[in-house]
Amino acid sequence: MEANKPCESARETADASPHTPEDFVRRIQMALEQGAFPSARYFATLGAAHYPDHLALGQYAKVLAPPTVMRRAVPPTTAVRANRDWLNAHGKDYRGHWVALQHGKLRGVADSLGALVEQVGNTTGVLLTRA
Repeated sequence: MEANKPCESARETADASPHTPEDFVRRIQMALEQGAFPSARYFATLGAAHYPDHLALGQYAKVLAPPTVMRRAVPPTTAVRANRDWLNAHGKDYRGHWVALQHGKLRGVADSLGALVEQVGNTTGVLLTRA
């Protein structure tokens, strides 16, 4: 079955073409209730193309769109780079332990994640990882 065509069960229940945005929304919801996700995607894409300003159809089209693969990773920040460098240089010394790093500096070491969080306190901007 083609990814952009509705499946047979949705075609059978949707004998007339949708004409209003609400018709498209009903078809999408019906397809989702039946587990006919390719049909839901088809009606969402078609409805959003016909009614680009309709909020619900735009949301359905976005949520039901096929996943996309990002080919270019976001370059790491200086803090991420510093944490990575610290792990490369010292990680073997703490193997099996949980470590807390912030901007390439060791903030804490513990045998469990819970103990580490308790030790560090505020974990905002802190990398918690097992070495």
